[in-house]
Amino acid sequence: MDKITFFTKLERQILSGKKTATIRDGSESHYLPGQVVEAFTLEDDRKICKLEIIGITSNLRGIHNAWHFCFYFKFSVYGTMF
Repeated sequence: MDKITFFTKLERQILSGKKTATIRDGSESHYLPGQVVEAFTLEDDRKICKLEIIGITSNLRGIHNAWHFCFYFKFSVYGTMF
């Protein structure tokens, strides 16, 4: 299963369902709608939950003209989607 990381300070927002999107650069553009990934904290590599990627908006221009992708996700715990 693929892995995605978030800053620890975002963990509560992810678990509460308030954070439902993330913007990533081209090096993390391999995620697909319907794909389930495990979310971990960036700082200490602690597992947060599983997320299902439900949509992708690509071709966003970011800082210094780098290509960025916005991934929309829904939260799941221990494999149960809701």
